[in-house]
Amino acid sequence: MFDNLPDEMLSEVFRRVANQADRVAAFCEIKASRSTNQKFRALIESDQTIRAEWRNLEEETRDDRVRYAKIDAGNSAGTRTANDIITYYG
Repeated sequence: MFDNLPDEMLSEVFRRVANQADRVAAFCEIKASRSTNQKFRALIESDQTIRAEWRNLEEETRDDRVRYAKIDAGNSAGTRTANDIITYYG
Protein backbone atom coordinates (compact mmCIF):
# COMPACT_ATOMS: atom_id res chain seq x y z
CA MET A 1 0.00 0.00 0.00
CA PHE A 2 2.73 2.50 0.95
CA ASP A 3 5.55 0.97 -1.07
CA ASN A 4 5.37 3.46 -3.92
CA LEU A 5 4.86 6.60 -1.84
CA PRO A 6 7.78 8.96 -1.23
CA ASP A 7 8.90 9.46 2.37
CA GLU A 8 7.42 12.97 2.46
CA MET A 9 3.98 11.55 1.69
CA LEU A 10 4.40 8.79 4.28
CA SER A 11 5.32 11.45 6.83
CA GLU A 12 2.16 13.35 5.97
CA VAL A 13 0.07 10.18 6.26
CA PHE A 14 1.56 9.54 9.69
CA ARG A 15 0.86 13.08 10.89
CA ARG A 16 -2.72 13.15 9.62
CA VAL A 17 -3.55 9.83 11.23
CA ALA A 18 -1.73 10.72 14.46
CA ASN A 19 -3.65 13.99 14.77
CA GLN A 20 -7.14 12.47 14.68
CA ALA A 21 -9.48 13.30 17.54
CA ASP A 22 -9.69 9.61 18.53
CA ARG A 23 -6.15 9.03 19.77
CA VAL A 24 -6.62 5.29 20.42
CA ALA A 25 -7.89 4.78 16.86
CA ALA A 26 -4.90 6.75 15.60
CA PHE A 27 -2.54 4.52 17.58
CA CYS A 28 -4.20 1.33 16.33
CA GLU A 29 -4.21 2.48 12.70
CA ILE A 30 -0.54 3.48 12.77
CA LYS A 31 0.40 0.28 14.58
CA ALA A 32 -1.42 -1.83 11.98
CA SER A 33 0.25 0.02 9.10
CA ARG A 34 3.60 -0.24 10.84
CA SER A 35 3.25 -3.98 11.31
CA THR A 36 2.25 -4.66 7.72
CA ASN A 37 4.49 -2.26 5.82
CA GLN A 38 8.25 -2.27 6.16
CA LYS A 39 8.71 1.13 4.50
CA PHE A 40 6.27 2.82 6.90
CA ARG A 41 7.92 1.10 9.88
CA ALA A 42 11.37 2.16 8.67
CA LEU A 43 10.22 5.76 8.34
CA ILE A 44 8.92 5.80 11.91
CA GLU A 45 12.15 4.30 13.21
CA SER A 46 14.48 6.53 11.19
CA ASP A 47 12.80 9.93 11.50
CA GLN A 48 13.53 11.30 14.98
CA THR A 49 10.52 13.65 15.03
CA ILE A 50 8.06 11.01 13.87
CA ARG A 51 9.54 8.44 16.25
CA ALA A 52 9.05 10.90 19.14
CA GLU A 53 5.44 11.54 18.04
CA TRP A 54 4.84 7.77 17.86
CA ARG A 55 6.22 7.19 21.34
CA ASN A 56 4.19 10.10 22.70
CA LEU A 57 1.02 8.68 21.11
CA GLU A 58 1.84 5.25 22.52
CA GLU A 59 2.31 6.65 26.04
CA GLU A 60 -0.65 9.03 25.84
CA THR A 61 -3.09 6.27 24.88
CA ARG A 62 -1.80 3.48 27.14
CA ASP A 63 -4.50 3.75 29.85
CA ASP A 64 -7.35 4.02 27.34
CA ARG A 65 -6.02 1.09 25.32
CA VAL A 66 -5.92 -1.08 28.45
CA ARG A 67 -9.47 -0.02 29.32
CA TYR A 68 -10.75 -0.75 25.79
CA ALA A 69 -8.97 -4.11 25.74
CA LYS A 70 -10.66 -5.11 29.01
CA ILE A 71 -14.05 -4.11 27.62
CA ASP A 72 -13.34 -6.04 24.42
CA ALA A 73 -12.20 -9.10 26.38
CA GLY A 74 -15.35 -9.02 28.51
CA ASN A 75 -17.69 -8.89 25.53
CA SER A 76 -19.38 -12.29 25.49
CA ALA A 77 -20.68 -11.67 21.97
CA GLY A 78 -17.21 -10.80 20.70
CA THR A 79 -15.31 -13.02 18.32
CA ARG A 80 -11.77 -11.83 19.02
CA THR A 81 -9.28 -14.10 20.69
CA ALA A 82 -7.01 -12.88 23.48
CA ASN A 83 -4.18 -12.69 20.94
CA ASP A 84 -6.32 -10.56 18.63
CA ILE A 85 -7.13 -8.15 21.45
CA ILE A 86 -3.51 -7.89 22.58
CA THR A 87 -2.32 -7.37 19.01
CA TYR A 88 -4.94 -4.70 18.30
CA TYR A 89 -4.53 -2.65 21.47
CA GLY A 90 -0.90 -3.64 22.00
